[in-house]
Amino acid sequence: MSRTTSWRIDKSMIQVCLALALTPRAVRFYEQRGLLCPERDAQGRRRYGPDAMARLEIIARARRAGLSLDNIGAILAAGDRDGAAARDALMADLCADRLRELDAERAELLSIVGGLSRPSIAA
Repeated sequence: MSRTTSWRIDKSMIQVCLALALTPRAVRFYEQRGLLCPERDAQGRRRYGPDAMARLEIIARARRAGLSLDNIGAILAAGDRDGAAARDALMADLCADRLRELDAERAELLSIVGGLSRPSIAA
């Protein structure tokens, strides 16, 4: 069950940041990049409804997976255009690609470590 399903009312910036372990700077940056467009209240403050919270949750998960902002934009666009199933399929494909990249980096690091000579410790 998604955390966003229980959020029935709009959240403030600080509530969003606390709920999703994001900084206000990061949330504003995602807005500037066009990844989300929060509503504004009468005082001009950002308010995040369930849809914005769901988008931010996807953004946060994708960033933790090491996906680029371009990839995240594509994931969100796929969801907007073709629905959640298409969004999730694209995210799964991109995460699988990222996992292969990490496996290759790990193999390279193991190769480097294996090729290093270790000085003996004189007793």
